[in-house]
Amino acid sequence: FPSGTANDLTNELKISHNLEKAYDQIIKRKLKKIDIVKVNDSYFITGGGFGVSADVVNDVNLLYALIENPLIKSLKKHLYFFSIAKKLLFGFSTIKNPKINGKRIKGRFIGSFIQNQPKTGKEFLISP
Repeated sequence: FPSGTANDLTNELKISHNLEKAYDQIIKRKLKKIDIVKVNDSYFITGGGFGVSADVVNDVNLLYALIENPLIKSLKKHLYFFSIAKKLLFGFSTIKNPKINGKRIKGRFIGSFIQNQPKTGKEFLISP
C-alpha cells in the first residue's frame, strides 16, 4: 500500500496512490519480484546503504521532519542537491574498512547505496 513521504517504491511499481485502487491492484495479483536489501543487520525493501549517499538521504529526511514550513516541504526534491553541494563544499567523512557480505574490506570508502528503484524523493536519481 502507498505510504511514506515520497512513495518511491509505490511509484516504481506503478501502484496507485488511491488506497482503493491500490487494494484492487493487489487483489488482481499484479506482482513484481523485487530484492530485499540487507545492510549490516537491517533489511530494506526500497533502499539502504552507508556513507555519503545515506547521509544525504538522512539529512533531507531530518530537515523535512523538523521544519514545518510549507516552503521547505515544497522544495524537498531540491534538498537532495543542496545536501550534496554542502558535503562537496564543506567535506564529508569516509568509511574505513567496511564489512560487506561478512567480509572486512580494507580501505577508505565514500559509501554505497543500494536501491530497488532508480530514484529517491520522487525525482532524485541515485542510480541510472
